[in-house]
Amino acid sequence: MPGAGLLLAAAAVSGIRQGRTLLLLLASYHLHLLCDVVGSRGPSARDIWSIDYLGPLSHAWNLSWSHQWPLNGWQNFVLSAFLILGCLVRTVRTGISPASLFSQRVDAIVVATLRRRWEQWSDSACP
Repeated sequence: MPGAGLLLAAAAVSGIRQGRTLLLLLASYHLHLLCDVVGSRGPSARDIWSIDYLGPLSHAWNLSWSHQWPLNGWQNFVLSAFLILGCLVRTVRTGISPASLFSQRVDAIVVATLRRRWEQWSDSACP
């Protein structure tokens, strides 16, 4: 949780003041922790990845799950492929890619390339 607090403080200091954005940051942090607990086991069944929720301040809330997926397991590959496909579809439909976080010029190139490849997903083809 201290990590989430630092993330929220950094967002607030950087000028992000909308409550919705801060809540989404907090939710994404916790989703990341959940994914670590569910699917980040090592190669053997005994290599369980645990999360110190309050760490490094306290080890009181140590989260783990004995049925964790291996980090290189098929479940993580399928989930990753699904999320990447969703990101590509969203990019084609909205005209905004994750590259927009770094460069508007690169974003325009990515969007144009994807729209040329998958014209059937573009806004003009959507009802």
